[in-house]
Amino acid sequence: MTFANARSPNRAIIRPFRPTRATFAFKITMTDSLLAAFSHLDCTADFWSLRMVDERAENYCVRKNVPQPPSMSLDRGAMLTVYASRGYGYAPTSDLSRAGLQAALDRAAGWALTSAPRSLIDSRTLPRPALRGD
Repeated sequence: MTFANARSPNRAIIRPFRPTRATFAFKITMTDSLLAAFSHLDCTADFWSLRMVDERAENYCVRKNVPQPPSMSLDRGAMLTVYASRGYGYAPTSDLSRAGLQAALDRAAGWALTSAPRSLIDSRTLPRPALRGD
């Protein structure tokens, strides 16, 4: 679609920005390596869980009426949550290796144990999230 400005002496032509379409039809699944790493993690807490995030996005922007190049972003990581004694702790990580997940789990367990004496709510009475996933 092209627009012409009839009042301008220079007859400026404005062409709208038409980005190329790239489709993102990725299914977010727990990879086999992540599933294997998750099954080998060690924690003595009452309850612990892992939530994986895999988000991909395309960004388009216009600055001063000039279209900027399209960009893509990828956000991938995991959040580990621990209920231990009376406390509750969580820790994020972008390192999805077994060692990275174990380090995050240890941090979350440390926060749970640290918060236990000061907790207003006993985490043992909190409902446990339902099992979900692929």
